[in-house]
Amino acid sequence: MKKNVAALAGNIENDETPSWDYWTLNEFEYFYNQVDDILIKTYYRLLFFSGLRHGELRALTWNDVNLIDGYVDINKTNYNGKVHTPKTKTSIRKVYIPKHVINLLHEYKIWYKSEKEYKDDYVVFGNFYKSYGESTIPKRYDKIMDEIDLKRIKTHEFRHSHASDCINRLRMDRETLAKRLGHSSSITIEKIYGHLYPSTEKDAILDL
Repeated sequence: MKKNVAALAGNIENDETPSWDYWTLNEFEYFYNQVDDILIKTYYRLLFFSGLRHGELRALTWNDVNLIDGYVDINKTNYNGKVHTPKTKTSIRKVYIPKHVINLLHEYKIWYKSEKEYKDDYVVFGNFYKSYGESTIPKRYDKIMDEIDLKRIKTHEFRHSHASDCINRLRMDRETLAKRLGHSSSITIEKIYGHLYPSTEKDAILDL
């Protein structure tokens, strides 16, 4: 062929808007107040207030939890039951979390030591070096959701919920949020969450 057909066709644009749901802080607190299991409370409170990926949470060991300085050290991920180093350098990060989550983690650690064998390099959510299965905790989440009047969100959507909370309530800028979530640039934030940010034009007019 004399001409490159692919070059003539050009890039195929993807105009589809990512479809995902999330909880507001009030919705999360409603869910949280229905839970009496400290494992479930800690698991989902950490998810909601950190924005960690599910695999990052499952790979956490007690060595990664700094209760004094108030952060979790993300340096690995659990994928299909196997622990790997993150694919990108930006995924390796320290994620600071609110004091109330640190306090809950401290309480959970006391419970953990009373109920399980403990070592600093054991996983936070599991037994010894093995985290709970992909569906073990979500099944308990499903049981709770069957008993309350609240829209159901997927595990990964707790991450979206955190991003939404950072934007709408905390007014976190794109660059800071990108680093917090482990993205390489704010472009990803703009693509996924840009519609949640206030309009620059609207803000400018209101300030006149």
